[in-house]
Amino acid sequence: EWLGSLLTDADGDNTDALMPGDTVLVRVTERKHDKLQAPWAGPYLVLDREEVDAGHPKLLLQHIAFKTVGYFPLSDLKRCNLDQYASIEAVLPAAALDNFEYKVEEVIDHRPQKRSNSKGKKTPKKDFEFLVRWADLPEDEENPSWEPWSNSSLRSCEAYEAYCKKPEVVAQLGADFCVAEEDAAAATVQKQRKRK
Repeated sequence: EWLGSLLTDADGDNTDALMPGDTVLVRVTERKHDKLQAPWAGPYLVLDREEVDAGHPKLLLQHIAFKTVGYFPLSDLKRCNLDQYASIEAVLPAAALDNFEYKVEEVIDHRPQKRSNSKGKKTPKKDFEFLVRWADLPEDEENPSWEPWSNSSLRSCEAYEAYCKKPEVVAQLGADFCVAEEDAAAATVQKQRKRK
């Protein structure tokens, strides 16, 4: 409702005329939306306008609360009006609620199933994928989804750690699989120091 209240009417929504300093909302395309999940994210501040592709201008935007920066096509933007606020800082508490990070509810499975291949060689962690059920999203063809081990959000969540500690998973992947590479390297250095 709050994001909707920021949208300008159709007459004031000429995105072709957007310039640095204007504010916009960005259409959320990577997730389905419903009553609880808005079809818009933001507000964003327009930083720059560039012809990234000939005839298709993209705008460089910065999220007002999170300060993340990225290029967005005009077709995904809608001008918004923050005139009802005394300053940008007054918008920050509401803009900070614009969290479109997906939360892992549960890790269900992994592939490949074993850490070592048929020749006894260890499969690198980067080659593993995990079947993830996402919280607060309906189950469909995209939920659950296979996510690579390289997904740092996955590796840092409690559901991943809990999954890696299951006895059957430890038997397949090893007790050290859930340990971060940096932690494993530090532990190796400490062991070497103790031997000396």
